[in-house]
Amino acid sequence: MSLSAQIIITICVCLNSFILYKDVKKLFKFYKVRFQRKKEKKEEIEKQKQSLTTSLSKMNIVKPKKIKTAIFSKEEFDNILSEMKSENADIYIFIQSLVDIVPKENLQNIINKIKDTTIEYHSYKEATINDGIISIGTYNPKRKLIKIYYDKGKDVLNHELLHAASRNDKYAMNGFSAIFKQAGMFGEGLTEGYTELLNQRIFQSKGSAYLYLTLLAEEIENFYENKEDMLKHYFQADIFSLINELEKSMTTEEAIEIIADMDLFLNQANVSFLDFLKLRQKIISIYERRYTQSEKTLVKKNEGTNPKLTQFDKTVKKRYN
Repeated sequence: MSLSAQIIITICVCLNSFILYKDVKKLFKFYKVRFQRKKEKKEEIEKQKQSLTTSLSKMNIVKPKKIKTAIFSKEEFDNILSEMKSENADIYIFIQSLVDIVPKENLQNIINKIKDTTIEYHSYKEATINDGIISIGTYNPKRKLIKIYYDKGKDVLNHELLHAASRNDKYAMNGFSAIFKQAGMFGEGLTEGYTELLNQRIFQSKGSAYLYLTLLAEEIENFYENKEDMLKHYFQADIFSLINELEKSMTTEEAIEIIADMDLFLNQANVSFLDFLKLRQKIISIYERRYTQSEKTLVKKNEGTNPKLTQFDKTVKKRYN
């Protein structure tokens, strides 16, 4: 091999090594920044938990009054739907899908909230990017404006309309999320998860947005004896009633921890699949604990009042002795 060839090979090796070094350095910097953001977000969530626990225990948070709406007559209701059909077909179709699912009282509130909503369609290239996440649908409550950047099957539109329908403008609350003076935004993760869960059930959405949060929201729903109550609380933007429901099965601190931890899943760069499994198992364990305690109470009650235990009682008693 000639000297010139050796020199060229040496230069190529050095260049490749330099390029590899630069790439590794960039990758290291990327993960360092990502790790730091993840750490800061978790610290923020921990502070939020402490603040909310203190506020709720001292009863400093005032539950907003439910918005009262005049009851529509059948004629008024039909006229409103007729107007919607001619003025905004997308909202009309959305309301029609809710008629047999949502209680009439909630449905009237929903109509009042979204009847003046404007929907704009934009190119996918115009979509905004926040923390590396492309947002293909946004809802601006102040302007009552929904922007859609890509929605082949109306999945994104229906998700944003559900946000608009579950808004309480007076208290700046949305679904199960609220802004607290000391703790900041709380419950956004649960809100996104439950919104997408409804989107899948009502509109057969095939989207994969908020996958972890959707599954976690479904676990939270299991604490409701009547799932329609959770639906009602969602459309009333009433996170306080949701916490009251959870307190039947867990402490206030546990309820706040679970909801706050769900906020971490808004950006999947902050969490891993293992984080999802841990939080899901925590929720399931609390759910199982609730019914374990109920069964033990039933056995104790029957032992004290009726010496003749049923087969069910004997089975439960044997299980815990």
